[in-house]
Amino acid sequence: MSLAFAASLVAAVPAASQVTVDFATGDAWSLRTPVTISQDGFPDIRIDEANFSTRPFTGFPYYDIQVGLWSGSRGWIIGFLHHKLHMEDPPAPEVEKFQITNGYTIFSLSRGWKLGHLILAAGAGVVLANPDVKIRGLDEADDKGFLQPLLGAGYYWSGGTILLSAQRNFRVKGGWHVSLGGKVSGSYARVPIPNGHATVPNVAFHLHAGFGLTL
Repeated sequence: MSLAFAASLVAAVPAASQVTVDFATGDAWSLRTPVTISQDGFPDIRIDEANFSTRPFTGFPYYDIQVGLWSGSRGWIIGFLHHKLHMEDPPAPEVEKFQITNGYTIFSLSRGWKLGHLILAAGAGVVLANPDVKIRGLDEADDKGFLQPLLGAGYYWSGGTILLSAQRNFRVKGGWHVSLGGKVSGSYARVPIPNGHATVPNVAFHLHAGFGLTL
């Protein structure tokens, strides 16, 4: 889907513009943030400092895809960051499992600036989340999400995010390059859980390595 979108973008832009397509993987480190879990008929569970790890290569991998449209040194970047959250050692006994590892995915639109081989960007977007939780013995929500027929799992538009990023490109051959980069994301999401919902803010630092192509 991402490649088809990139191809349609190339066809739609003026000849004087440049399109870049980047793919990267890496890891992320999340700050400890509060999580509130609300279920019908029970008091709320508040975890003041939830400890989330990324586990980038466990299950579906962590990755980042970017498509940029550039005119000179300025451009717009469409991002698809497949972020993951796995709560380590939940401190509340009622919380048997709490993870958003098939996607605390961030779709974003950023404004980018090229400074030589360095690219700086700032933007905002939305969070598409796939919660996988077991709380008070319940592990299945009634609503399976709008992508259930296609992907067989519950995905939900859950909140918003802001992003800052820096990326250094190293030219290889032709239009190809390898890249090293970092992002800071600040997000807020409200996700469905069995008989309720959970608020899951996240502040994370991301480090990426990958490759790309300028078309």
